[in-house]
Amino acid sequence: EIMIAQFTSNTSAMKIRGRAEVYTKFGMVETRTPQDAGRA
Repeated sequence: EIMIAQFTSNTSAMKIRGRAEVYTKFGMVETRTPQDAGRA
């Protein structure tokens, strides 16, 4: 799971479950599932 939050005058948040790749201007975050754990 990935939790993304934006803290401004209007706070917002999003939770992503399962396999995901999130790209931002700061870099990339990737989730792994238990099935992916054995793969490199």
